[in-house]
Amino acid sequence: MVSRGIRGTAAAVKWAYFTAATVHAYLVTKDQAGAWSATGSLTPGTVDPYKLAQRPLFLVAPFKRGAWRWEIKQLTVLEGGRFTATLGTMSTEGTNGLTRPTTRY
Repeated sequence: MVSRGIRGTAAAVKWAYFTAATVHAYLVTKDQAGAWSATGSLTPGTVDPYKLAQRPLFLVAPFKRGAWRWEIKQLTVLEGGRFTATLGTMSTEGTNGLTRPTTRY
């Protein structure tokens, strides 16, 4: 059972400061046990297989004045550019680029 979700149309899969892929639609959910997961679609032509093979990867979803960030524990790219991911805990980064833990969700 899903208790919370964040839906968006623009995000990125990052390796360090490199963009491994851009995401044009996603849904991040948190189940009742507190585990985060994501599903979505990668933008065609923006996927770099070498960078996607590196670790650690992060899902970065912007919002006004910052971004949510989750470490990707497991990433599966499916047919047609769809993906599923198991995520770590959420953190936020401000416009200054500093990342901090959050308990907002």
